[in-house]
Amino acid sequence: RSGDDSSLLHRIGQRLVSEKLADALPQRLASAGLAGRVTAQTYVVYRLLLVAAGGAAALPIAQAGGEPAGATLLLACVFGIVGFVIPKLLLSRRTAARRAEISDALPDALDLLAVTVEAGLGLYGAIARLVECTRGALADEFALVLTELRVGESSDRALKRMAKRLDTPEVTSFVRPDVI
Repeated sequence: RSGDDSSLLHRIGQRLVSEKLADALPQRLASAGLAGRVTAQTYVVYRLLLVAAGGAAALPIAQAGGEPAGATLLLACVFGIVGFVIPKLLLSRRTAARRAEISDALPDALDLLAVTVEAGLGLYGAIARLVECTRGALADEFALVLTELRVGESSDRALKRMAKRLDTPEVTSFVRPDVI
């Protein structure tokens, strides 16, 4: 389990992750929809494991081709670099796809919120109705907002957190953290 603090990968990652990366990476993971499932420490360990696996995969390939030691080392380095870069690319692609999904869903969600508020529901009820009637990344984020509201968090703080997690101009504009 990647979110379990007692996991071996998490403990190893804690020793390898700088404070700066530990502060920035959770935001990137949240924007990709991985918050709570993958910790920054686990992500870093997976990247390092892929570097090692890439380097190790190059060895039998080079030996099968009868490559000299220098070429084998070069191939191992190239495969290791690929193993280091691929997780970052996948994270970026997932983030971009999720942001596009949220941007596409936001107009309909705002319409539903407006209609339900005009029908007499408060913000809490309108968000509950939105979560009940829709699916997808935006609905999941509003479900998290609803959970925060249920445990006593203020609506402005819950919405600000959502805007920070999603890090999209549309949601930030909707929440308008400077006004709330």
